[in-house]
Amino acid sequence: MEYVYAELVRKGRNINTVPKSKIVPTCVLLIISHDLTYDQVPTGYKTKVKEALKEQGYDENGEPLVIAEDTAE
Repeated sequence: MEYVYAELVRKGRNINTVPKSKIVPTCVLLIISHDLTYDQVPTGYKTKVKEALKEQGYDENGEPLVIAEDTAE
């Protein structure tokens, strides 16, 4: 269902009209696709969105996290 809400936001619907239970996953989708910035995430959801992005391997800009490789021999 998050995909439907994400598409509505892309078409101009305000992110605040998304049901509260769907805001975090919808924001994550939109940030990863670069259709929403972290600054546009409603204030009360920023921490949860940032955590969800990190769990999926992304930073708050929707860019993949770089994992340092072990260079020890």
